Amino acid sequence: MRRLARELLSLKGRTAVYPHSIADVDALAGALVVRDVLKKRGIRASVHLVDTANRQARSVMEALRIPLPSVLPATDVDNIILVDVSNPDLLAGLQLEGKRVVAIDHHFHSHHVGGYVHVERGAASTCEAIFLLAKEMNVQLNPKQSALLLAGILSDTAFFAGANAATFPIVAELLKTADYTKTAAFVREEPDLSQKIAVLKAMQRAEFEKAGNGIVAWSNAGSFELGAALALTDAGADFAFVANPKEGRISGAKRASAKGNIGKIMEKAGRSFAGSGGGHEAVGGCRGKPEKTAAALAECLRLSKLLLLPNSKIY
Repeated sequence: MRRLARELLSLKGRTAVYPHSIADVDALAGALVVRDVLKKRGIRASVHLVDTANRQARSVMEALRIPLPSVLPATDVDNIILVDVSNPDLLAGLQLEGKRVVAIDHHFHSHHVGGYVHVERGAASTCEAIFLLAKEMNVQLNPKQSALLLAGILSDTAFFAGANAATFPIVAELLKTADYTKTAAFVREEPDLSQKIAVLKAMQRAEFEKAGNGIVAWSNAGSFELGAALALTDAGADFAFVANPKEGRISGAKRASAKGNIGKIMEKAGRSFAGSGGGHEAVGGCRGKPEKTAAALAECLRLSKLLLLPNSKIY
C-alpha cells in the first residue's frame, strides 16, 4: 500500500480515474473515493466511465445524490487510474497508450495492463483496498465517502457472504461515520421482472453432473448469467456455470464450502475462449469469441469436476 500511495502522489498533469466496463458499485464507489483522497492530497483528478454503470451502481449514486460520471475517452489526460480492474480486456477499448497508468484491483488476473498494478489479493472488494489507501495517505473519510465504500463492500461480498477476516475491521471503521441500515437499504436491490424470467429460464435448461462428493451444474442464458449461476448454487450445486453463446461470455459461481477459486478457473477458461477471464474466489467470468463458448464451458466443467475429487489439484 505504501508503494501505491507513492505512485499516486507522484502523478503530474491531468489525471482521470476509470472503473471497469459496465461499472459495478465496488468499482464506481472506489473510483469516486480515490478521486476525493487525491484531492485532499493536492492532486486534481476526474472520474469518468468507459461505457456505462450497472443498475445497482446507478441506484446507489441516485440514493447518495451523486451525479453519474460522464463517459469520456482518455485522449486529453496524462495519467489514468484504473479502479477494480487491471485487465485491459475489461476496459471497453479505453486507450492507455502513451499514458501513465496506475491500477488498483483485487481480482485474480495473469494478464495485466502496463504501468503500476496494485492487486490487494487479501481483499474481498476493491473498496477495502481504497479504505486502506486513504489510511496510508492520512486522509479522513467523511460520511458520504464512508457510505460509498461500505456500499461497495456490501455489493461485492453479497452482504458478507464473500467476506473474509480482513473485511470486518474495515467495516467497523466505516460504521463510525456511515449508517449501515440506510446504506444496506439502497444497495439491496429487488430483481426486476426481466431478470427473474432470465434466471428461471436458465434454471429450466440447467444440466448437472455428480463429481466426487459434489455437483457441477451448467446452463445458458441470454442475460443475467451471474444471477443464474448463483441461483444454481443456491439450489444445491457446488459449482455452477452459465454461458451466453451469443455474446461469448460465461459466468461462474461456487458454494463457500467448495474448494478452489472461480477466478483461477475463469482465467484458464478464458484461454479456451481465445479471450480472457478472472474474478473472485466465489464468483467470476470469462469472455472471448462466441464460437468458442462450448470449448470454454467444457474447460470450466473439467476443472470444477477435478476440484471435487479427493486430493485434486489444478493450479
